[in-house]
Amino acid sequence: MYACKNGHLAIVKTLIDSGDTKILNKVDRNGWTGLHVACHSGRLDVVKLLVDQMDNKQMNINVTTNDRDNALFYAIQHEEMAKVLLQTGKLDLENMQGVSDFVKDPDGSIVFNFKRAGATYFVKMDSPTVVTSIQRL
Repeated sequence: MYACKNGHLAIVKTLIDSGDTKILNKVDRNGWTGLHVACHSGRLDVVKLLVDQMDNKQMNINVTTNDRDNALFYAIQHEEMAKVLLQTGKLDLENMQGVSDFVKDPDGSIVFNFKRAGATYFVKMDSPTVVTSIQRL
């Protein structure tokens, strides 16, 4: 967690390469994973590294904290970081806390609102893996 919070990429890589296939799903006493910590700390480089290893290490991007917050909750205020998470196409947006007015059109495009700590963001996606815009309302 410390390495994810402080952006120590070499340490994060070493931990990922340790052979523990469940390392990316480990949680602390508050239910936070390294991905939650990296998003909360604004560590885009760490988030990218973790997401790149998601399939290899069977990372569950939908893990929620004890407060039911997911990584997107912490990333949404950082547009590029939110895009990295959204563009995986693996977030369970329809069932996610904070998501409202979710619409998936027949052409695959998606729009929804995401509420976080008093702020609302409008997200538009051309497909489940292509983010068009994230706008704070």
